[in-house]
Amino acid sequence: MALDSVRQRILSIVDGYTIPPRVGIAVSGGSDSMCLTHLCHILSQESGKFLVVAINIDHTTRRGSSTKESAFVADYCAKESINISRHIVDAPKYARDSGMGFEAAARELRYGIFECLIKNGEVDIVFTAHHALDNAETFLLNALRGSGMRGLGGIRDCPKRGLYRPLIKTSKSHITKYLSENNVPYITDSSNDDIRYTRNFVRHKVIPLIEERFVGASNRLANLAIDLACDEDFVMSHIDKSLYGERGLSLSALCNHQALRVRYVIGWLECIGVEVTRESIDNVIRLSTLDNGDRISLTGNISIERAYDKIVVIGNGAAAVTAKLKEVDKDRLPLPLGQLKNNRGRYFDMDKLPGDAVVRNRKDGDTVSKLDGSTVRLKKYMCDKKIPRHIRDTISLVCTGNAVLMVAGYEVSGSIAVTDKTVRVGELVQGA
Repeated sequence: MALDSVRQRILSIVDGYTIPPRVGIAVSGGSDSMCLTHLCHILSQESGKFLVVAINIDHTTRRGSSTKESAFVADYCAKESINISRHIVDAPKYARDSGMGFEAAARELRYGIFECLIKNGEVDIVFTAHHALDNAETFLLNALRGSGMRGLGGIRDCPKRGLYRPLIKTSKSHITKYLSENNVPYITDSSNDDIRYTRNFVRHKVIPLIEERFVGASNRLANLAIDLACDEDFVMSHIDKSLYGERGLSLSALCNHQALRVRYVIGWLECIGVEVTRESIDNVIRLSTLDNGDRISLTGNISIERAYDKIVVIGNGAAAVTAKLKEVDKDRLPLPLGQLKNNRGRYFDMDKLPGDAVVRNRKDGDTVSKLDGSTVRLKKYMCDKKIPRHIRDTISLVCTGNAVLMVAGYEVSGSIAVTDKTVRVGELVQGA
């Protein structure tokens, strides 16, 4: 039977539930997601072990093409009697406002919706249609960036977040064959052919050259990524995570075997928000051999220093971030009102904002009023969130006295959070 191993994997995932779970399928209308949607729909009907909810997100891109693709998905789901959860986000605007690249911004919006649906109980888990070729590409990209063994582990399931990739061991040719045999319709996103995007360049230029000489190489690379991910998880289970954190990397962690030493460095770089590359790894290790007080620059505004028995982060004099509050046109919001509540410290209910609220940076004695209603010292909050020390003084806060109501990019107080009943939506605009 076509994709039988995928069927078995899906059943093994849902068998852990006493009540049939609602499985969200991320579906864009492309070949991969349509294959997964069709397969899950048929398997759901045959087994009765889970329910399918198609999750479609219109990113409002490519001059209306994304809207047409969303309409295609909606029509297909209506025809096949598949429940659908439709969402519209303004990914280009979100990318501009956040300073992120478009692909990263769109991904953050997508996964924010997935997590919101799981949290609200609309679905129990989410499947995405990443397959073996995606994993091979990720392996190569991470290898070229020098991101270490963890990066070579490729694309993984994230059970703690409720995210699974049932097709991750499936070749693109098997997906294409399944679509043909089952007459599954799909549409083609023209932007996937644009080799200005790095992943597309690897897919359309690099992989074909490799396959020309080493037939089947992409599948072997994908399997290697899975094996390395398994090995990496085992090794990381033996890492003493108390040796690194926001406060620094203990030099004792660097006295281990090279294999462990590199992993400690990678873990710390991720903790302080620095891109993991071969250069950044080597710079940390090199600094550990220098004298106390010596420094090395990792990025334009981040340096590290040998400080006795630790390596710590220091700033390079970056100016504090400024910001302002403004009212937002509801028609231009990237998400529906109900999904803006947990918005990482960006949107708020203007009618609930105290009249004496100001935007400023942190001060001694500040406390954060969190989304769940609890209160915590700002210093502890930033430690718990693992906010790198070198950026803490640059983060914009909305405060009334010493009470912090918003932490830009991280938190909004439940007292001013947006709800379905909000009339005027405000936005904390950074860099204004």
